[in-house]
Amino acid sequence: MAGGERILQTEPVTGQYYALLARKISSGEYPPGAKIPSEREAAKVYGVSHITVNKVVKQLEAVGLVRLERGRGVFVAGPRKEYGLNGLQSFTEWCRRQGYAPATAILGVRKAAAADLEAFAAYGDPLPDRGLILERLRTINGRPAVFERRLLNPALFTAATVRAMGDSYTVFLQDQGIAWADSDRRLRLVAALAAVAHRLEVPSGAKVIEIAGISRTGAGVVIDHDQLFYHPDYFEFVYSLHEKVPTTTTPGVKP
Repeated sequence: MAGGERILQTEPVTGQYYALLARKISSGEYPPGAKIPSEREAAKVYGVSHITVNKVVKQLEAVGLVRLERGRGVFVAGPRKEYGLNGLQSFTEWCRRQGYAPATAILGVRKAAAADLEAFAAYGDPLPDRGLILERLRTINGRPAVFERRLLNPALFTAATVRAMGDSYTVFLQDQGIAWADSDRRLRLVAALAAVAHRLEVPSGAKVIEIAGISRTGAGVVIDHDQLFYHPDYFEFVYSLHEKVPTTTTPGVKP
């Protein structure tokens, strides 16, 4: 037996195997991203059946300790990253503050097609021209985390400047002299279509987190429409609500 650990057939096997894997994960012997033993490996090393392995994997997945990647295996889940929704923030700078290694790849910049405009039409404020489609993949510590699709206002951007963008879209806007003022957002859980699933390395139809909406300047000019698809294993979104304290005024005195 590996490391002298044994599964006793005289006691409930499922509970023993669950405790064994949970202990290896919590101790760091199986660090985040590590692949846990396959059914065949578990049978050889610990003498457990494939039924037991499947039960334990489902239990570990239910409590967030592992994630299942079809065709690849079962991996130890990393800690979820809390990403605030209370205001605009740079993904790159946020990652660095958390101690993560972010990276961004531009997947394509092209003229928007009719199908692209139809996909973004639900958000309102249609652009006067077709605009540019920007697709990027954001990674955390080398793993796909966010697939980003933006419809950019062609009055504000050119294909050449967009292709020369660095990692941070926020910094890019600042460099272009574009002042973001407000954004209407929608967050929902959606089934990943094939293109999104491929980029995030999840099964087609798997649930992913979509945040979509429109950003505008202070003058009300649309900057972009966007769809951001977040890998559900790596993010949980948080926001804060604060009670508004009413101001007290004295008659004849402006507050």
